[in-house]
This record gives sequence, C-alpha cells and structure tokens, in this order.
Amino acid sequence: MELDRFSYLCGAMDAFAETVRAGVKRLALSHPCRDIAERDALLPYARQLCRQYGILCSPEDALLITDLFPARANAGRPLILLYARPDTWQAYQALKQRKAALQAAGAYAGAPRRELARAFGRLLSYSSEVIEAYIDANDDPEP
Repeated sequence: MELDRFSYLCGAMDAFAETVRAGVKRLALSHPCRDIAERDALLPYARQLCRQYGILCSPEDALLITDLFPARANAGRPLILLYARPDTWQAYQALKQRKAALQAAGAYAGAPRRELARAFGRLLSYSSEVIEAYIDANDDPEP
C-alpha cells in the first residue's frame, strides 16, 4: 500500500502532538512543508489534534535555523509548531530574537552560535548528547 504525502504528514503530526501532550517534548515541529499552501492545508487537522490532545499550535513561515539541523532541510520551508503552553511559544520567539540580535551585532559565530543551537535543541527536549551529535553531524550549516 502506498501512503499519500498528506496522510503521512498528518500521521507524523499526530505522533508529535501526542508526545507534546504527554510532556515528552516541550516543542515539536511538523515535517517541513513544500510551501505555505501545503502547510495551510494541514492547519485544520493540526487544530483538530490540538483540541483532541489539549495542546496548542502555530503556523510558522520562517523556522529558526540553527546548526542543530541541516539548513537545506528547513530553510524557507513552512511548518507547524506544536506545544502545550504559551510560554514555550514565547521561548521559541525569544530564540529567534536572540539570533537576530547576534547577527545584527556580527556575533553569530563560534560559541554564541553553538549555544543558540543547543538552546533550540533543549526547547525541542533533546538530550545534551543528542544535541551535540546533531550539531557535530550537520553537513549543511547555514552560511
């Protein structure tokens, strides 16, 4: 049996929503979408999941890009953020602002850049070991 892309994306989002509800993940990301139209087609299902699991979601047009993941996987690709509490969304927005401030100051390099990736990984509830492994294995960092 072949699974269509929409069903696959919905199933993956359902699994992530359940991990957020269970407190396993503070923040979860849907799979990156091809474009805003594809992401927007998923929003009704995401909102249904939020009602079902008692969590929250937000569409995201410009995901925070850090050295945690290869840039090609997420840059310019909209998705949906899943989280249980508004302070998680606020923490995510604070990370985006922190990156912008570092870039504006010409300081988005070295230790501050790596720490931002670590902070994003912690928000996604990854262990320190996984965060370091993801950063070290990233073969496509943002320029």
